[in-house]
Amino acid sequence: DNSDEQKTPGDKLARGLNHPVSVKFDNNGDMFIVEDYGHSISKITMSTGVLSRYVGIRGEQGDVNGNETEAKFNYPTDIAFDANNNMYVIDQGNTIIRKVVDDGTNRIVTDYAGSGNYGDQDGPALEATMFELHSMVMDSQGNLFFADSDKIRKGNLKDYEWQQLLHKTDLLQKAPIFIDDTPAISVGQIASRA
Repeated sequence: DNSDEQKTPGDKLARGLNHPVSVKFDNNGDMFIVEDYGHSISKITMSTGVLSRYVGIRGEQGDVNGNETEAKFNYPTDIAFDANNNMYVIDQGNTIIRKVVDDGTNRIVTDYAGSGNYGDQDGPALEATMFELHSMVMDSQGNLFFADSDKIRKGNLKDYEWQQLLHKTDLLQKAPIFIDDTPAISVGQIASRA
């Protein structure tokens, strides 16, 4: 149930969690629970005791960016928060680190580091390859350190990389892209509609 919001009676949860593997607190003191088999992250608002799904579609694995109701994870294992309360998620099954920005209206999930390919190649954040992500921590300077197989790695996007990503995203949004979901369409039919 993705609209699950329930009052927690003391230390007992009114709904089950799907294999919780990590529990962290954000800068506001709210608790976040990573459910790797649930492919999602839940939140307990400590001031009210309300448990709710925060991001990801419970029980549906995938590799999808978007808002909190569209984004899909594939066995998330850990989270960390920066000084602005942005969440970073180890998406182990997709071998990437994702970033969740809560603007007060929506929670937007984007790729932060990792190409999605297996390996241990360093490089620009979105081109680096990773092997087996486990846990991570954010230091007071905003550096993200994460355990990847048999080493500790550091990853963060440079300002110019963010600018490039935002620019390319803007270009994609303005591109004249049309989707035809006609089943069993041939290449010739697609070309004739272009």
